[in-house]
Amino acid sequence: MEKLNTLKPNGEQLKCLREAQDIYKEIYDNFKKQKNKAYLIHEDFEETSSNKKYKDNMTNSLISFQETKDNWKLFPLWYEGGNKVQDNKYYNELYKICDKFPYLAVVAINIVKPKTNIGSHKDLEPGWRAHITLDSGGEDTGITYLYNKKRVIHKFSDGDMNIMKPTYNEHSGWNNNYKPRVNLFFDFYND
Repeated sequence: MEKLNTLKPNGEQLKCLREAQDIYKEIYDNFKKQKNKAYLIHEDFEETSSNKKYKDNMTNSLISFQETKDNWKLFPLWYEGGNKVQDNKYYNELYKICDKFPYLAVVAINIVKPKTNIGSHKDLEPGWRAHITLDSGGEDTGITYLYNKKRVIHKFSDGDMNIMKPTYNEHSGWNNNYKPRVNLFFDFYND
């Protein structure tokens, strides 16, 4: 009997991830070209905001990366049901992949500021997460997590992919470089 959250080695999800991996440079170049980026911030994940001036970034209020105290940011691209958050002209090829990706929940670009450690935590998403590194920012950056009771240390490098289950695997990350680390990530469910 197959486990509920087993990622199939020859499944459609891995095919879609490899297609995105093949165009990672194009995705990153278009991300850099796009002006007026709207990032999600910590308060986007809270039930109610303590900040009276706060506006939900999913409605594209513009908060600059430098204006917030968070050491990491999410730049939403696509979410469940085919909702495309950003302009098609920058992400047309990626959106074509997302639209055929089975059981896809969220696609976003994650940026971790230089000289940052993200403490040990578990995420709420019940499925798998794939990171494709768009720009590692240097050699000293990565993620560590438990998988089958063994510690895995994954160092991010440009174009590389890592797949893990963030809900069940406590994980932490770091970027000890002088440049930001930029990853494209996909949250998805079993196919």
